[in-house]
Amino acid sequence: IFYQYTEQQVYIVYILSLGWSMLMIPMVARLVTKFGIQNWLFVAHLLSVIAIGFLFQLLDVHHFYVLVIFMLSYQTLIGMICVGYIALLPLIFPVSMRFTGVAVSYNFTYCIA
Repeated sequence: IFYQYTEQQVYIVYILSLGWSMLMIPMVARLVTKFGIQNWLFVAHLLSVIAIGFLFQLLDVHHFYVLVIFMLSYQTLIGMICVGYIALLPLIFPVSMRFTGVAVSYNFTYCIA
């Protein structure tokens, strides 16, 4: 299930890749504002489609450092796409709809708690 990697190895690398995401996303956000949202999303999706097959083939090497390279690269691709969408959403929805969505989710969560 883990391509011959132990659960401990996968967990350690996953935590490391989440830390990488945390550091990388603000840098990517600056690039999105520099290059434009639509251009960025096009490049991020194209790069993901091209690279994802090669990334999963890396896992057949069964080496810990390859797992690290895989997870850091994968989180980079995911972060590139997510940051583009986060920048795009405010442009799609009007302010009143965004405030309504925040208010509904906040009050619903408050009721559950």
